[in-house]
Amino acid sequence: MMSISVRRGSKWLPDVDPTTLHRWIDKKEAVLWVDIQDPTEEELQLLVAQFHFHPLAIEDVRDRHQRPKIEVYPGYTFIVFYAVDWDDKDKRIITQEVELFVGSNYVITLHEGPVVEIDRTHIRWEQNVSTMNHNLITLLYSLLDAMLDDYFPVLDEISERIEVLEQAVFEEFDPEILRDTLELKRDLLGLRRVVGPHRDVINILLRDESGLLSDAARPYLQDLYDHSLRIMEATDTYRDMVTSVTDGFLGVQSNNINVVMQRLTVLNLLFLPLAVLTGFFGMNFELIPFNSPYLLAGALLAMVIFPAGLFFWLRRLGWG
Repeated sequence: MMSISVRRGSKWLPDVDPTTLHRWIDKKEAVLWVDIQDPTEEELQLLVAQFHFHPLAIEDVRDRHQRPKIEVYPGYTFIVFYAVDWDDKDKRIITQEVELFVGSNYVITLHEGPVVEIDRTHIRWEQNVSTMNHNLITLLYSLLDAMLDDYFPVLDEISERIEVLEQAVFEEFDPEILRDTLELKRDLLGLRRVVGPHRDVINILLRDESGLLSDAARPYLQDLYDHSLRIMEATDTYRDMVTSVTDGFLGVQSNNINVVMQRLTVLNLLFLPLAVLTGFFGMNFELIPFNSPYLLAGALLAMVIFPAGLFFWLRRLGWG
């Protein structure tokens, strides 16, 4: 599904005919935004015909699952960026790949399925025609900033999830905690693989190797760079915290095993005198009066006194 809109000064032109795209290319007084959800082969061929994009860039759009990157071509820049969301039901991180083509006066976004950040930017871009700047950097900044800003609520959810896991480790010790912790750690690792290259993408934009952006864009890009650094640092911090939760779980598990082994050892020690006495009186020697009632009473009394004394002695040592 293709959506084409043009801002020309303070005018907003929605639903532009795809066959007229060539009329708006390189027009300095206008900013063209083409948003394509679930791009078809026909729509990709239209982009190639109208904008003459490199086959390698189009191949990346087809194949998807690219790492965040930026590639500078003559006359335009190709960017792969990721939006992120939090799944409340499964407590998992969801990432959505977004490709952007940025030219002298146009931005083209391609993605699979709806992307909330793009829809929100589209509404702002349409409703604030008279107040927002209509230049290219404003649109590019609005898109990237919307995607980066949505990382912070997700990081807050991760922080709360880590607190829940920490409490569960020391209060409930549910074996399922380890599985949940490892899943969260895997999600954070995947998130780190995304946010790290984001910083490199924005850094290249700051250097303006394409020559498409003006000096006025630098403060906006620096703001994006700051956001990406904060996100990366928070991701690393939470990943370390999840590792600590895993270590805590294994430590509590090891401690519980030690407690069980200690109790088994105490039981073995309590039954040791009984084993010695029953083994001794189980011997068949004629010299020992096994048929004596006094000896039987003494043996039974010893079977009570020795384990009881050993039990209280172990309690004083802190083993009981």
